[in-house]
Amino acid sequence: LYKAMVRIVKAVRLDDLKPVDELSNHTSSAVDLRTVLNQIKTFWVQLSWPDVETSYVFISRIMDDVCKAIIFYAEKMCAKAEEQKRVGSDDSQFLHCSAEQCLAINNIDYVMTYINPFVCDLGIESILTKLEQQKGGLVADACRKTIRTLMKNS
Repeated sequence: LYKAMVRIVKAVRLDDLKPVDELSNHTSSAVDLRTVLNQIKTFWVQLSWPDVETSYVFISRIMDDVCKAIIFYAEKMCAKAEEQKRVGSDDSQFLHCSAEQCLAINNIDYVMTYINPFVCDLGIESILTKLEQQKGGLVADACRKTIRTLMKNS
């Protein structure tokens, strides 16, 4: 989590709040964060942890850290957009939503659209199915609820 947060701080600091290209509505920091998430997913898939119970514990921890990182990113993006607005505005534009603020919101949305596929790619359903076979439906349902809660809280 610490390394992800360091990368988020750097990505937001370097973000000029300009779209990455003319077809995009998000900026470089959103791409950077999705790259970080993709690296986490790739590491987990390559690890291919054999024990189901431990796999669930690890995935829960990964999801908790990912959700914290996304919330941290959202906070940093909002602060950056607000800072940009203060630098480039006067009091008459108090209710005006700047292009930078719109891009910051788009960045958060761009990252959030990655969460559901991210969870699926981690193989959580396969792990929960195996957990259900080994420990029963109540345990698997409780674990599903925990994962849903983690996702919802992000």
